[in-house]
Amino acid sequence: MPKTNDNPAATSDEPFFVGPCCTSFTTGATTFTLDYKERLLPEDFSKAIFKATCTDEASVRHTVVVKFVRKYSKRAHELLSNRFSKQLAPKLWHCEQIEKLGNWWAVVMDYVEQCVLNAKNKEQVKADMREAADVLH
Repeated sequence: MPKTNDNPAATSDEPFFVGPCCTSFTTGATTFTLDYKERLLPEDFSKAIFKATCTDEASVRHTVVVKFVRKYSKRAHELLSNRFSKQLAPKLWHCEQIEKLGNWWAVVMDYVEQCVLNAKNKEQVKADMREAADVLH
């Protein structure tokens, strides 16, 4: 029987990935555990993006997003999140390509509440987007 796949981004020999799988990661000497709370964008199963609680060894909790992607630029994310003048991306906690997942990337970053674009912030959002594009180019 031929293999079927509802993921238009995947080729016929790639698995349809839905995650999550990673439950911990280590940064420096600190190990963090992940407790997945909900799937973000549940209507689109081609995107493996989750809201989770990240807890360190001292039981300090942080709300994070964990996403699993085929390609990711850790360097670009760090350029935008580690800026002195203005942070243009959420804090990056962890970014690792995982061989056992067929080399998918596991990316953990701060969760940011949804921003609603309106007349008050529209120009600032546009300026931030231009600045991010300038930083990356």
